[in-house]
Amino acid sequence: MPSLDVSITSAQQRDQVQHTVSDDSGHFAFLNVAPGKYALEARGHGFVNQAFKQHEGFSTAIAVGPGLVSEGLVFPVNPDASISGNLTDEQDEAVREGQVLLFVNGLENGKQGIQLAAQATPDDTGHYRFSHLAPGKYYIAVLAQPWYAQHQPGITSVSADESGQAEAPRSDLDVAYPTTYYAGATDESAATVITLKAGDRFTADVQLRATPALHLLINSSAQKSPPSAGLPQVTVTPNLQQRLFGSYETYVAGATTSYSSGGMTHLELTGVPPGHYVVSFPSSDGKEAREQEMDIASDMELDPAGVSNASVTITGTVHIEGSTTFPQVRYIRFENHENGDVFGTNVDQHGEFELQHPVAKPGLYEISSFNMGGYYVSSVTATGGKVSGHTLQLAPGSSVKLSIGMSKGLGTVDGTVLRDNKPVAEAMVVLVPQEPGRNLARVRRDQSDSDGTFTLASIVPGKYTVVAIQNGWDLEWSNPEVLKPFLANGEPVEVRPEGKYQIKAKAQGK
Repeated sequence: MPSLDVSITSAQQRDQVQHTVSDDSGHFAFLNVAPGKYALEARGHGFVNQAFKQHEGFSTAIAVGPGLVSEGLVFPVNPDASISGNLTDEQDEAVREGQVLLFVNGLENGKQGIQLAAQATPDDTGHYRFSHLAPGKYYIAVLAQPWYAQHQPGITSVSADESGQAEAPRSDLDVAYPTTYYAGATDESAATVITLKAGDRFTADVQLRATPALHLLINSSAQKSPPSAGLPQVTVTPNLQQRLFGSYETYVAGATTSYSSGGMTHLELTGVPPGHYVVSFPSSDGKEAREQEMDIASDMELDPAGVSNASVTITGTVHIEGSTTFPQVRYIRFENHENGDVFGTNVDQHGEFELQHPVAKPGLYEISSFNMGGYYVSSVTATGGKVSGHTLQLAPGSSVKLSIGMSKGLGTVDGTVLRDNKPVAEAMVVLVPQEPGRNLARVRRDQSDSDGTFTLASIVPGKYTVVAIQNGWDLEWSNPEVLKPFLANGEPVEVRPEGKYQIKAKAQGK
């Protein structure tokens, strides 16, 4: 085994760091260590920085002192894995420009799904590489445009009766690359999963195949309609987005052309590959967005007047209990836990905010705050919308005015995970609020240290249950049904403003 740099950092004094180097057998030692808790980490050539028993952003600290075991530790470390490959076209020529996206299938905020992990740009030979990867399941997606493409505005298959255009021969160079997944699929459901083990070096070459580009005509009559007609006053062009694996949104790069024909001004978007898109029409003042999901497989005309308003408008005021001043940085966030939609806005010095955001369908959004100087959302009332606790129901086109009350006094829970009265390390500790499905922002987690201890900080006052789960790091803890079997053997705790609590949590197996 190669030698690695091993370090310990004092939990009490973060600037106190000690280093040593492991020998050929992996052995390391720190001598004369003062009592306390220490974060243990290792790094080296071919090994990205890893913490002891690391899970997501958590790890197990080593407790040092009389009666505590801090010797004979087994520190499992994984050598880096990598994915690399070459992008080519149908002629096996290098594709030198574009974007390569790496997705990983795993847990994100307690929910299983596929999320963007990294992105890269191919070099002059079409080569790309993702290094320092952990074991897992990955996907590759490529976004690019043919360098030789020549798009011809005014040449569409839309009938002359509909557009005022006459059909004409289309150039063979009027082409585009659809989003392409390894190994050659253009539908994400057919993408090939890349399963990496520690130290794997995987080659994922992707060949892109050009397809005739599509042309989208924008109904120009909508732009000439007066505001009183109730039609949106659209900007120059719609936005075309693709949602890859339901989580990553990317804009499609097309060219917009304006030209006159038949006494009217036409807008045309060219260079669009076939695919499934979210088409949105922002208004000229930015306060409204009309949005529609659709499959685009041929030239077509887009009419903003036929697309429903998808924007919600939220205005509101924030009232801080016992104070008329606000922290310098403050932010109100809205999150739909079902579809992952998250948005928010800053609050000004007067406690006021306003925002617009597209919402595709009705849903529940949890309201929470950030950077509010120890204050938390304690009450929410709404005009024009329905509120239950800290959850707001939103629908496309709605307009809501909120009054948000903030209170100060976050609590702390310290404790020890035990099994048969012995401390348990590496357990996932979860502070579960009442109605967790509507209050995920109030969930707190930690990982038990070598002496079984844990700390849950910044807790919004309320009633909770603390559960400790051994080998539970692959559980979808954001799903209330997943946590439900553990609640009966959890430890109830009612947190009051600025309260501090000590508890013992029973270690449960998943």
